[in-house]
Amino acid sequence: LQHMRLEVLLSDQQDDSMMLGESPRVNPICGWILVNHLDHGLLLYAPDGSAMGELRLQKPARGDKRVVWSPPVHGEIRTLLQIHQVFPHLGAFIAGLAGRGEADFSAFLETVDGAMWTLEPLGERSDLHLSLLIGRPLALVRAGFRFQLEGPPLTDAGWQATFAPIEPPFLKYGFSLRLGDQIARNDGTIGYFAGNDYTCFHSVAAPPFHTGYVCRIGPPGKPQGNYLELAVGASAPAYVTLLADPRSPIHAFTGLLPVKDFKIPARFFEPALKKVEASFHIGPLLTKIMPTETTGEEEQVLENTVAVLPPAAQNGTWSWWEKEWAQGGGLQWNRYGLRDASPDARMENASVSLREGILQLIVALNEEKKE
Repeated sequence: LQHMRLEVLLSDQQDDSMMLGESPRVNPICGWILVNHLDHGLLLYAPDGSAMGELRLQKPARGDKRVVWSPPVHGEIRTLLQIHQVFPHLGAFIAGLAGRGEADFSAFLETVDGAMWTLEPLGERSDLHLSLLIGRPLALVRAGFRFQLEGPPLTDAGWQATFAPIEPPFLKYGFSLRLGDQIARNDGTIGYFAGNDYTCFHSVAAPPFHTGYVCRIGPPGKPQGNYLELAVGASAPAYVTLLADPRSPIHAFTGLLPVKDFKIPARFFEPALKKVEASFHIGPLLTKIMPTETTGEEEQVLENTVAVLPPAAQNGTWSWWEKEWAQGGGLQWNRYGLRDASPDARMENASVSLREGILQLIVALNEEKKE
């Protein structure tokens, strides 16, 4: 018998050879996703919380619905290539879903939602009702796993192996590794992508129906199930991109060793969550565009406002984004402020029009409740 442990390595989102604790400036967060229940889509974010667009189902002129990526309403990101160059795993995740059909996309959203139902709710957090619209931010985390022996492998000490050492056979054995546990209410694992393969999502929860994109881990109790396989003699770790709730621990089961659990350091997710922006497609909406009213004491940030009735929120800032024709030609996104939509009849000097745009909320989940 020889002592062994399961080693968990959080690697950099751009370079697997750079490990947390061994190299400076390592960030294991590859990006963030936010399930948008209202629009039946996925909001996407960079590791620092900056908006990277969204994935939604769209119906082309011909054929069935397909998943389409749309760039964010503001910022410099306009193509998927820009995301690939800076955030390779986030770009690969988007490319793995973009172009898929309605069945694959719906199975992924419902599987993620099903796994999150088994997680304990967050602790002291304001605006819990926003989870009904936008859910919890989930992190894409790059991690590697490998077995580590205590010392060199024990070999045959017999006379017949003195001059011709024989490699111990257990170095070639493959052992199963299961990530996540739905029974444990504090496990944050939703699923993972193995290696650099983003065409198959391995899910902790069972998918609502069979698709080629979502495959359940295990299930537990099935010896020949869907598990990661680790070899004791492998020098390189087995890398995965985990999809997990960053506030909860992640558990790894081998059947040989004690359960291994680890957490994502708070410094990687707390600043990012403060920048999260949630976007909702609204329209056609019958409203008016009017100049911003100021009292003289406030700084006028936006020239015009639109009358919209946004959901009640304790924290966060709402704004309206709309595509309009630019003076030089082409469409561009313009931002408007919001003013309360009153149920009273008002004789205002503005024409009523049907408008379609995006209602955006800067969530500010980590801020204290404002009086």
